Amino acid sequence: MKKVKFTGLVLMVLISVSILLIAGCAKTAPAPAPAPAPSDSITPAPAPAPAPDEEKVVYFLSWGGTVQRALEDNGWAQKFEDQTGYKVVFTPKNTSAEIIAQAVAQKDNPQVDVVMCDEGPLMGGAQQGLFVDLDPAAIPNMQDLSDAGKHGNYLDVYTSAATILYNKDWFAQQGMAPPDSWADLERPEFQGKMFLPPITYTFGLYALVELARLDGGGETNIEPGFTALAKIAPGVVDWPSDIGGYEQLFQSGEAVIGVDEWVDGMTMKTNGLPIETVIPKEGTFASPAAAAIVKNAPHPKGAALFLNFLISQEFAQYWGESAGKGSFNTKVTYDPSLTDKILTADKMAELRVFDWATVLPVRDAWTERFNKIVGL
Repeated sequence: MKKVKFTGLVLMVLISVSILLIAGCAKTAPAPAPAPAPSDSITPAPAPAPAPDEEKVVYFLSWGGTVQRALEDNGWAQKFEDQTGYKVVFTPKNTSAEIIAQAVAQKDNPQVDVVMCDEGPLMGGAQQGLFVDLDPAAIPNMQDLSDAGKHGNYLDVYTSAATILYNKDWFAQQGMAPPDSWADLERPEFQGKMFLPPITYTFGLYALVELARLDGGGETNIEPGFTALAKIAPGVVDWPSDIGGYEQLFQSGEAVIGVDEWVDGMTMKTNGLPIETVIPKEGTFASPAAAAIVKNAPHPKGAALFLNFLISQEFAQYWGESAGKGSFNTKVTYDPSLTDKILTADKMAELRVFDWATVLPVRDAWTERFNKIVGL
């Protein structure tokens, strides 16, 4: 009985102590801090930082060959960087078709800023909405271009022309007169000694149309061209599409005559090959190299600066003197001793304008037909 009373007493003491501890904790718990009263002196949130300026780089998509050598080997990319602070990153391709195909593939997420290739394929890209309308205020050298070189959303940088190239040493050894006509491509003595470019390459396309013109055809009637091609094709030793292929054929002696552009002919001659370049007596087509700024380009400021550089008097002078390219910059003048190898304004005035508006929609069909005839 005493044990029970003792246990109950202990229990009552423990309960009392617990109650006292709980009460003490309630009294010592800190009260929440009062909310600050509104005040005009509160510091506002900082404004968003301004967007950083674009990276100082320009991505350029164009041909290898003379363009790549000019930029990388002859210092023009470095000159541009010295003038503007922008570095040129160059993506080379062999043909205009490849250049435009890459630009089209990147349409929804452009990876390049400036595209340059033959005018016809570039025009096709413009029709697909690839390029921006050009602002003369951002490209001040546009004021120096002839009207023929300005097209709203692209510019002609320089021009070449479709020509016949031949090995002058071989012709001298054979006692033959040099070729002077597109009809010379059909002469039987050149069978097995001639090259032609495929029509995916601009100058191969021009050659097909020139063959058509010999028999009353042209861009709107290509049938005579395919008829002539079918006769010539068995004697064509190769169908190259770049200057490296032409040089190799001339150097090896496999070919002594072929079709290419004025610029490549002058370049091979400068490189020491016994090559002469002929504008046939029937005339020939101009082949402008055109450049544009890609819509939604990653570096639009640098793109405008680079396009302005491409059409500058200084660069145009270089193209004429080094490779014979005709200039659309009206401020360019040449030393009279150099004019024989350059497409001067007088020569350019005699060149025909190719009807790209007619040919572009049917070019794929022509190409398929061409490939079947020549076995490509």
